[in-house]
Amino acid sequence: MSALFERGPQVISQSVTLNRSLEIRSIPHVISVESNRNEIDWNYAANEFLTDLFYNVSNNWIYSATIQLSLNKTQQPAWSKDGWAFVPVGTNVLSDMDLQPDLDESNENVDGAAVNASLTTPALRGRIECNQPPVQAFANLSNWLTPKGLTNHTYWDNATIPHGLEKGYKLGQTRTYPSYSWMPPLARWIVPLTSPEKNTSCPGCTTVLSNPEEIACCANGSSSDWKSSSGVGYWSPNTTPDTFSWASWERNFTVKWTHGDTVSGIRSKGLNSRGQYEDLNLLFVQPPSITLLTCKPIIESTTANISVNPVNGEIQGFSLVNNPTELSSAFTDNFLPHIQNGSSSGAKSCNATLSLGRLFMISLLSAAKLDHVTSGSSPNSFTVEDLYDNTFNILDKNNGLNMDFMSYSMYTMANKNPYALLDPVTLNTLAEKTFTTFFQHFASNNVSLETGSWSFQKINASLPADLGIAVKINNSVLTNESATQQDVIHPISHTNRIAQVNVSSRVEVLKMNSVAVWLTIFQKRYFGTLVRGVECLGDVVLLIANSPNLLQVVAHLQSEPLTEDAYKRLQTRLGWFIDGGGKLRWGIEMEGHFDSGPGTQWVSAPRFSKKEDFGEWTCSNDEGPS
Repeated sequence: MSALFERGPQVISQSVTLNRSLEIRSIPHVISVESNRNEIDWNYAANEFLTDLFYNVSNNWIYSATIQLSLNKTQQPAWSKDGWAFVPVGTNVLSDMDLQPDLDESNENVDGAAVNASLTTPALRGRIECNQPPVQAFANLSNWLTPKGLTNHTYWDNATIPHGLEKGYKLGQTRTYPSYSWMPPLARWIVPLTSPEKNTSCPGCTTVLSNPEEIACCANGSSSDWKSSSGVGYWSPNTTPDTFSWASWERNFTVKWTHGDTVSGIRSKGLNSRGQYEDLNLLFVQPPSITLLTCKPIIESTTANISVNPVNGEIQGFSLVNNPTELSSAFTDNFLPHIQNGSSSGAKSCNATLSLGRLFMISLLSAAKLDHVTSGSSPNSFTVEDLYDNTFNILDKNNGLNMDFMSYSMYTMANKNPYALLDPVTLNTLAEKTFTTFFQHFASNNVSLETGSWSFQKINASLPADLGIAVKINNSVLTNESATQQDVIHPISHTNRIAQVNVSSRVEVLKMNSVAVWLTIFQKRYFGTLVRGVECLGDVVLLIANSPNLLQVVAHLQSEPLTEDAYKRLQTRLGWFIDGGGKLRWGIEMEGHFDSGPGTQWVSAPRFSKKEDFGEWTCSNDEGPS
């Protein structure tokens, strides 16, 4: 009977009501800005905020996103999946519910979490829309390269120049700044313009690296040739070349990949016009191949049905309820200053607001080069790339690679094929996946159900009542003119504070095995008349040992064969019969007689009774022999 039952998993469900505490952030982050100058310099204010951001806030999301993409990891942050970050709900109360008994080793191989919670919750995702700058803009090499002649043997150290090399190209357009005459002319800008009159606003202009440093790395050290291939990839903000400030970046940014043959180590033996020696740390032998995409970041939200493991927040699956819509508040405030007394004259402290999309972009793009961010230096003091600043970038001198983590992720997803990233379609596809994944990790990082996070806020959260009015900035200095963007102090929240959760629990049950049940039924139907088991050859011998007619057939077959008709008439039967000695037996015997032998007396239903006069048991068959 025990074989009919087995242990196995089964899912039971129950509905639970949980309190929701978070919603998607609609109000900007508030920053307190202090200055020990006569008035606030907004460039320095933004710099101080970034210093605090990278020193005091965990940025593990940059590493975790890179690991997921470059190593093709399936594990994703809690309460997120496939680029989407979901507003979490406190599921810790589910651990106090009597949902299931303890499961033992019989269930260890069953896939899926022991408990799943299904609910509807807001979802957040970042994506990009990209396009290529005009090809004509790069036909003019001076827009993105600085040629360097090497034939002046009086100026250049010939011992550092490969034989036959008369000219090379530095990556980046060189610009001088009259206000900073002490600075050497540096190649650091990419200006994808088709007409000179656009230089003032410079739409789509960007830097070679993630900031206005001149590139210094890396030639390929593994090559035995005098020249070697190098790859350079950085995501950089779009901004005018005349100024660079984290507080004045455009919303758009540029994804770049450059590849070509390079040399390094060329030096001057004389001084230049500024009285300085010149080092060509990275020089392209020919104009390299370059692919650029100007991208617009978009943060969008919707509602999703999710199934989540309440223990670790792992999303088992999800489906979107509605089409995603753009989150309009994600990019409204970019270090927007607020003054309280109605005048900015001589202000040494104020508040600034920064939207979640702006916070993400400035964290993403400035991380690759932290030196000028965390050192507190002026944004206008960028010089040559610091090769010791490698916290969030890849400087690979052996393979000639200089990349931020986003470009490295794309490089590995392209199977480390540098030529694949020169294809605009491939570059765009990988950039979209990379951006979405990095935002997923950013939005899911350091989430607190009590205080929220960078992307989530407490339900019905408000800005400080004494925030002050937003004002404009002129030449990095606050003005008294009201800004176009004015934040709402108490925005109206439409988030439902109650979450209906369907909790599915996997339990262990004792259930009947269908195969065993059917075998039992068939055995009763077809083998119910068996008096004893037939499990070996000896059991078969016992069944035929006292069957005279069957033994006669066997003896006859040993002497001569039977005709085909005789074979067809042979039939055996298993049951009760009277043997040659007059005893009742259960076994196998011929159905009828064989040849001239006696027939078999079958007993259809033997019945045993005791004769009172003789005290003996006798067998009788009311139906008679069959």
